[in-house]
Amino acid sequence: MGTSIRIARVAGINVFLHWTTILFFAWIAISDAAKSDSPIPFRGLLFVVTVFTSIVLHELGHALMARRFGIPTKDITLLPIGGLARLQKIPEDPRQELLIALAGPAVNGILVVVFAGLILIARGAAGLNVSLAESHWLNFVMWVNFGMGIFNLLPAFPMDGGRVLRALLATQIDYVRATEVAARIGQALAVLLAIVGFYLNSMLMLIAFFIYIGAQQEKVLAQVHSILRNVPVREAMRKHFSSLKADDPLPVVLEEAIASSQHDFPVVGSGQQLRGMVFHNDLLSALNQQPPFTTVAEIMQDRVEVVQAETMLDQVFERMNELNRSTMPVVLHGRIVGLVSLENIGEWMMLHSQKGGDVVATTPNLTNRIARRQVPHSPAAIEDGIREHRAEPMATTRVD
Repeated sequence: MGTSIRIARVAGINVFLHWTTILFFAWIAISDAAKSDSPIPFRGLLFVVTVFTSIVLHELGHALMARRFGIPTKDITLLPIGGLARLQKIPEDPRQELLIALAGPAVNGILVVVFAGLILIARGAAGLNVSLAESHWLNFVMWVNFGMGIFNLLPAFPMDGGRVLRALLATQIDYVRATEVAARIGQALAVLLAIVGFYLNSMLMLIAFFIYIGAQQEKVLAQVHSILRNVPVREAMRKHFSSLKADDPLPVVLEEAIASSQHDFPVVGSGQQLRGMVFHNDLLSALNQQPPFTTVAEIMQDRVEVVQAETMLDQVFERMNELNRSTMPVVLHGRIVGLVSLENIGEWMMLHSQKGGDVVATTPNLTNRIARRQVPHSPAAIEDGIREHRAEPMATTRVD
């Protein structure tokens, strides 16, 4: 995560701070430093850190409940507008999603009770000297968690309430339909929140924008999984593809990349046995750093995850996103029989949308977004590299 820094690891989950949040903290600290009459040094910064600590605990509630159902959490990122726990996948069982969604607000509820108890103890215990500033801090933490819990239960994606609503609807109607209904309700609330924000607070307008976009993304993602759920990989995979040999030199790879529309290349041995993959980024890196006599064996990745031809596309799509890969080899008995990429999946959806499929027809621009999501860059950079390599003499021997 190049735009964030890791600040902690809790329960085996990395917690990251986004660079915009760092700037936000710096701004609060500078503002506090200019105030000399504050009862607590850097009081504003202390309050903000307290809020974000509550957010981390809230997100950990989701993560630990998901772990109970065998769903790992990739990481937690703190943004200026809140936290984001990236689950490996969203459970399709409505009961599991309901419990995971409620776990975050439940943590806030527990914290409200804890701090309310501390306030009562602080005010009622004989001989206990509690300053006004300390009492104010306890009240602040309690009400922050109360507000956080209530706000997150609003029935609008991507907040917890939106997931609760979808889970409840999904017990009665189809999952995709439940997502669409929940997303529409969330977007309607976002519009209402934006109108209120226009008159009261511009921050509400920003929050409304994120809610509206988040609801749309949830709806699209649910549609993708529904479309791809019962489609085997063999229906969308590229059956005619170029392959490389382990001893092919780099210029051969470059020429192959220019001659075809293929971005990633399988490396095969005798009998089309898969030996590895040369991905687009590997090729660009070799182009910039390696001499022309470099062979495929030196730049390929020999440990690559493969898929079977009968694996369903929704599982492959999910796995590609987890691995941050745009292409995966399809094998049968150890022999490569095809390649599947995000571009292939997008093209398959586009072709089938022309047939007027029930769900596909509702996502006319979805396929283009999928194809652009992780598809490598234009081969223009490779063409420039070819010219540079052609300018260098081909070496016939290599000195180690």
